[in-house]
Amino acid sequence: NVIEAHPIESEANIQLGHEMHNEIFVVNEDNSGQIGPLGLLAFGLTTMLASLCDCGAFDFCSVVLAMAFIYGGVCQFVTGILEWIKGDGFTGVAFSSFGSFWVVFTFIHAIPVFEWTTGPDENALGCFMLIWTIFDLILFICTLKKSVCDMLVFGILFLHLLLGTIANFKESEKTKKAAGYVGVICAACAMYTAAAVLINESFKKVVLPLGGGEKLGDPIKNKNEYLKKLLTEDF
Repeated sequence: NVIEAHPIESEANIQLGHEMHNEIFVVNEDNSGQIGPLGLLAFGLTTMLASLCDCGAFDFCSVVLAMAFIYGGVCQFVTGILEWIKGDGFTGVAFSSFGSFWVVFTFIHAIPVFEWTTGPDENALGCFMLIWTIFDLILFICTLKKSVCDMLVFGILFLHLLLGTIANFKESEKTKKAAGYVGVICAACAMYTAAAVLINESFKKVVLPLGGGEKLGDPIKNKNEYLKKLLTEDF
C-alpha cells in the first residue's frame, strides 16, 4: 500500500525520525493470523504428554518422542521464527528455544539407539535441565511486564524444570513424579492461554481473561493502521 503524506508545515510535526515533505511511504500490512496460540499449544500439549509420562500414567515410548520432535520441536521452532519476523522478540526467543529443547530431547534418546555415542548419565541430564532452568528464569523475569497467564506459564515451568534438575542429580523417582505433576499444571496454563487468545479473537471481546494484555488483533497490524492514519492526517 502506497500512501502520500501531506506537507508538514510546523517543526513540531517533524519528530518521526526524518522529514516527510511530500514523501511517499510504503506500509507493508501484516494480514497473517495470530501465530502465538500455535506455539503455546505445541508447548502445552507436548509438555502435558511428557509430564503424564513422568507421573507414571504410562511408560516412556515412541509416542513421547514423536510428539516432542514434530509438534513440540519443529512446529514450535517455526512458530518462534514467525513471531520474530512479526516483531515479537520475546515470543520468538521463547518458542524457538523451547522448540529446540524438544528436538534436542528427541535426539538425546534417539542417538544412543543408533550407537553413535553412549547415552547420557544422570549428571549429564541434570546439567542439561539446569541450564534450561536458568534460561526459563530469564524469561520469567521478562513476563513480569506481561499478563498474569504469561507469568504463570513461565513461573510454573521454572519450578517444573528445577524439580526435573533435582530429580536427575539425586536420581529420585519421587521428585521426578513431583516434576511431572507440576508439568501438567504448567501445560494446562499454556493451553488455557492459547484458548483464551483464540476465543477472545473469535468473539472480538474478552471471554477468557488473561490477567492483563488482552489486546485483540495483532500489534503489528495496529501499528500499521496508526501509521497510515498519522500519515494521512491534515497537519
